[in-house]
Amino acid sequence: EFIQALRAVRRLVSRLQEQLGLRVYAFSVFHVFFEQYLDVWHDAGLLLGSPLAAIGLVCWALTGSIQLNAVSLVNLAMALGIAVEFCAHVLHAFTTAPGSRPQRMAAALEKCGASVLSGITFTKLVGVAVLAAARTQIFRVYYFRLGLA
Repeated sequence: EFIQALRAVRRLVSRLQEQLGLRVYAFSVFHVFFEQYLDVWHDAGLLLGSPLAAIGLVCWALTGSIQLNAVSLVNLAMALGIAVEFCAHVLHAFTTAPGSRPQRMAAALEKCGASVLSGITFTKLVGVAVLAAARTQIFRVYYFRLGLA
């Protein structure tokens, strides 16, 4: 009941803000305690989904007979670094941009999307191209094929 009341108060506040053109703030002692239950399913999905994705990745690697050794560990570290590099700059631009969510996303991609994509993509392609010329079989087969995957 308190969660529904909190949602109803938020809807009322947003309507009042639109009608009056003023900033309206509603407060209740109960809001502090029941705020956490508004996004509990989303939070649970994130908290359970991330470890399940990691477990799925490990199971997929074991099913595919991929051994956990120095080479596969380097690939995991590189994949994590590239993923963070792709996301961190765009996320920072999104959080610092003004406006609504779609406006902030458009502004973030306009600001740094092209530079992040081209910078990381060209760096990866150059790194893989160098490995293509390597004479060691493990670099040519493992890194080159995995890098282009």
